[in-house]
Formats: sequence, structure tokens, C-alpha cells
Amino acid sequence: MVFSVPRPGWQDLPPPVRRRISEELGSRVIGWTTLPMSGVADGVTMSLQTGAGTQVCTVVNTSDPRAQELARRAVHVVGALPAAAPAPTLLWWFDEDLDGFGRWIVASWAMRDIRPIGDEWTTDEIAAALGVLQQVREFEAPAGGMFLDSAEVFDDGPWRRLADERPDGLRNFSPWLEPRLEALAEIAVHSGEAVSGTTLVHGAPTRQVLYPSLTPGGRPVASAWSHASRGAPFVDTVLLLAHIRAEGGPPPEVVLARHPLPSGTDPDAVTCLVTALTGQLIEHALQPARATPGQRPSVLRARASVCVEWLRRRLGF
Repeated sequence: MVFSVPRPGWQDLPPPVRRRISEELGSRVIGWTTLPMSGVADGVTMSLQTGAGTQVCTVVNTSDPRAQELARRAVHVVGALPAAAPAPTLLWWFDEDLDGFGRWIVASWAMRDIRPIGDEWTTDEIAAALGVLQQVREFEAPAGGMFLDSAEVFDDGPWRRLADERPDGLRNFSPWLEPRLEALAEIAVHSGEAVSGTTLVHGAPTRQVLYPSLTPGGRPVASAWSHASRGAPFVDTVLLLAHIRAEGGPPPEVVLARHPLPSGTDPDAVTCLVTALTGQLIEHALQPARATPGQRPSVLRARASVCVEWLRRRLGF
């Protein structure tokens, strides 16, 4: 199942916003297509056609400071990446209050000779998506504070809070969970060490942000870099496998049988990450205020349920 919501188009933007974008484009917009990219709350990505050519623009309008910061961070991260990294090229951007219509963060990207992942997670499409992530992990995350450590993202906090609070709805995921909350927290406490590393990590790989090259040997693109971090080479793959299964694709271990994790990956480290990720997704699904802005509870519940079953298989009890 592909989760999607209607996205606004060019004609839905307020006139001052359209005028400001047209100024940056240097030409009037004569056609547009809404693209399936995502990554920031209240955002839309459009391919805008002008007399001078076509540009891809991400348009974000939100009063949520967290969502605004994510939009800004995505721009700054791309600017810090090596030129050869599989990321779009930033052409221009602005971050402004526009004539009483609130704050708008708009960025334009050069993205050519790529294609979206298809609507079904076929064998070929899974291989294509994993191929984009393989390109990502060929790079080290640049030094500096722009990139989080994955150890800051995954820890035992969610399981500890779930054990303390016992929120309503916990048993809906599986009766297996409740008597094991403390034990799962003990496993997740090692996740920081498990995911540590210097590899570039996208941090939120989904169908909507991974774009394989149209030509053999071409450069793929991963968009929406607001969750970028440094960590172990297997982190992005684990995150994507949960997404694939939640959208009706094959179970993670079936994919891994065909596409093994990077050489040298410690299976116990993977289990630690799956444990931490499961707790995080369950907490965010039950308490959306703790989730990243724009994440829908239905999507979080689907991914959490996938991870519960994956975790049970990896732990063997």
C-alpha cells in the first residue's frame, strides 16, 4: 500500500508567493507538475516549467518552528555535502514572510536524468532504491555540527518511557510487547554504539525521496536531507526495509537474503537498531506530538507494526 495525500499545486499558492518564485526563476511559470517527493511537513515539491526551462522547487509554508527548521536544515545539509554525493544541486532559495501570508521557505533544485520509484515494490524497484542508498554510503559525513550522530537519534528513551507510562494502545501492536518493555530497553541502550560511525546517513529513506538514474552509470538522487547524520553503513538500509514492508513489499529478512548488508555488519548491531527503531515508531504513533512534524499516525503505526514482527523474528522469542 502506498500512503499518499493530495498535494497543492502552483495555482494553490498565494499570488505573492507565486510572484516571488517567478522573480527567482526569472520567467513566468507556464506549466507545473506536483512531484511525489516528501520530507517536510506542509511542504510540496513541484516541477515548474517556464520559457527558460524547468526547475524543481520545494515549497514549505508552516507555522511550526520544528517544521521550519527541518526545511532549513535540508537546504544547509545539501550545501555541505560533497559535490559528487547523490543529492540535488541547490540553485537558489529564500526564507521570508510574504505579504501577510506567513513564512515561506522555497528552494530550487537541479535534478536531471532521474526517475521516481514505481508504485509497487517489485524486485527491480527494491534493487534500484537500495542502489541509491549504496551511493549515499560511499561518502563520509562532513565534519561539523550540521550532521547529527546516529547515536543521538536512536537510544533506549522510547522504551523507557513506554515502560513507565504504559500508554493506551500499546497492546494493539502485539500482546508480546508489554511484558518485555524493560528487556527491550536494555537491548536498545546499546543502539548508540551499534549505529556509530562516520558514514553519510540520509536518515529518512522512503519511496518519495529516492530517485534512481535513468541511464546506466548515471548519478541517482536522494532528496529531503533534513534528517542527515553520520553513522554505520547499514542504518539507511534498515530504515528503508521497514518502509518497504509497510507499503506491502516483502519482509525485511527476505530482502536481506537477496541484498545483504554491507560487509562486516554485526548482526547484533542490526538487532539493536531494529529494537530502537521499533520503540521510536511505537512511541511516535501513540503520541504524535513527539514525532517529526508531518508524520501521520497511520503511517507510523504501519511501520511500527512491521518492526514489531521483524524484531520478534530477530530475537527469536
